[in-house]
Amino acid sequence: MSRSPSRTIARRAAATAALALAATLAAAAPWPWRFGYSPGAAVGVHGTVTDSSGRPLAGLEVALEASNPHFDWRTLTEVPGELVRHSVRSGAGGAFALDWSWDPRMRRFEVVVSLDETLGSRTLHAELTRIDVTDRLAHGTPVAAALVVEDAQRVARLRAFLAGVRSEDEKRIWEESGLPESVDTTAGPVVTEVAWWYFAAGRVARFRDGRLVEVESFPPVGARAGGGAR
Repeated sequence: MSRSPSRTIARRAAATAALALAATLAAAAPWPWRFGYSPGAAVGVHGTVTDSSGRPLAGLEVALEASNPHFDWRTLTEVPGELVRHSVRSGAGGAFALDWSWDPRMRRFEVVVSLDETLGSRTLHAELTRIDVTDRLAHGTPVAAALVVEDAQRVARLRAFLAGVRSEDEKRIWEESGLPESVDTTAGPVVTEVAWWYFAAGRVARFRDGRLVEVESFPPVGARAGGGAR
């Protein structure tokens, strides 16, 4: 008896889907043999943070994000699961050392570099780069990791903005609205005028020598230059 083409195609599609599902489940399954560490054993990731020219970047937050992703049968996708973070600051030479106690529940490990600076009651958070070190941890500890921040000028711009928030009016608008999407500065012979633009919120705060002159509203438009304040 000959098989109909439609049945053959359907069976092949089902077989392909089954193989893909099996691969996904294998990736999401716990691998107790992959990491040879005992619970509570000392493990670590040591390295440096530099810009694309090799210059060290100090004072950035370097965090290890350990998670235990698992397969969700309802959505047929992998979900992150529990997340545990360990963080330090990069030193004067850009060096960092992340050390923690091994938790056998965790199976994915990423190192994340971000700018985290607190001013008043608000913290600016901007992720800069991340790498996956799961495979490296499977081959021993401590892991050596060199993280490169491609857009180091962004770090300089964000730090310069925070350093320039000095007056009480500026601090109040910062705490209320966070990082503006754009800043316009006009330095005159007598006074300096600055405008903080919040395009998505439809607001612009105008300052004269640090004193708030007005807050103007306009129809919101799409967010422009990048922030990352929380």
